[in-house]
Amino acid sequence: HDMFVYMCILNGCDYCDGVPGIGIKTAHKLVRMYRTPAKIFKALRAAGRMPLAGCGNTSGSGNDDDNNSNDFEEMFWRAYRTFRHQTVYNRV
Repeated sequence: HDMFVYMCILNGCDYCDGVPGIGIKTAHKLVRMYRTPAKIFKALRAAGRMPLAGCGNTSGSGNDDDNNSNDFEEMFWRAYRTFRHQTVYNRV
């Protein structure tokens, strides 16, 4: 379940814009290969694909790349926690 959520967040969701240029197939490949967010983030940095701004953050504040990639990681984890802990009501 967690790996599915990682894939959805990397691709983009309501809570996070995702990684530009990463579609569902590439997100699936990254999650299948690296399995954990820390390893996925490391691979994205190595490939120069780590987003330069946090999810949903279009402020363009001019921070350095490391701070911006940390913003993305923070927003990734917020999106993950939202998926994992949201309350779903089913009126039967």
